[in-house]
Amino acid sequence: MSGRGVVDVAQPEEPQVIRAKFTKGAGREFISHLDLARTWERTLRRAGIRMAFSEGFNPHPKISFASALAVGVQSYGEYMDVEVAQPVPVDDFVSRTNACLPQGIRVLEARPAPAEGRSLMAGINAAVYQWEPEDYPEELSPDAIEAFLSSGPHQVTRERRGKKPRTFDVVPMVNQLKPVPEGEQSRALGMILQVGSQGTLRPEELFEALGRFIDKDITFSFQDLVRLDLLYWKAGNLVSAWLV
Repeated sequence: MSGRGVVDVAQPEEPQVIRAKFTKGAGREFISHLDLARTWERTLRRAGIRMAFSEGFNPHPKISFASALAVGVQSYGEYMDVEVAQPVPVDDFVSRTNACLPQGIRVLEARPAPAEGRSLMAGINAAVYQWEPEDYPEELSPDAIEAFLSSGPHQVTRERRGKKPRTFDVVPMVNQLKPVPEGEQSRALGMILQVGSQGTLRPEELFEALGRFIDKDITFSFQDLVRLDLLYWKAGNLVSAWLV
């Protein structure tokens, strides 16, 4: 369809949604979520992937992402859904996009999105992180972490531009917290934290509360943090993002 003020865009005869897992690694950790979305749109065009577009006077590609990643954090487990206007085998999708992506971003795997599934943004509610500082605090022992999680509340205050600050307890938003490796001299801290529409716990807020509990200023840097995966957490069970 064409006409004044209307843009011709491709619409799929039979919608196909591809779910892709990708990295955001060294050299790309400081680009914003908006710039990441723009990078993907350009990449898909260069790769010859015919995207489906929304309708209306300002159509945009039907690309959706899971939880946004903080600037400065590398990740090995980001996810996006792409609705395509022309079916493409998932193996071709991986090879064609990787040939056009900038250094630091790579598709690890792609699969058809579940036909009856929910959107990534609505489904994903847990993020898996690993924090590995140069000098891991001895005070963050397994016993101290267990005591932290079983006590509380441990509150932090989040400043919000144009809104009143919000104070909340971090403990209910921690799904899992344990030293890595277990049973040996710890060098890292593994975390599964709540993200999504029901509330997101930022790693730096957790470390603020942990530092107060062990009575030690913890030097936190996003460069010591890696996001490993995104999951759906329900009633104590972890479900892969592929199944959301």
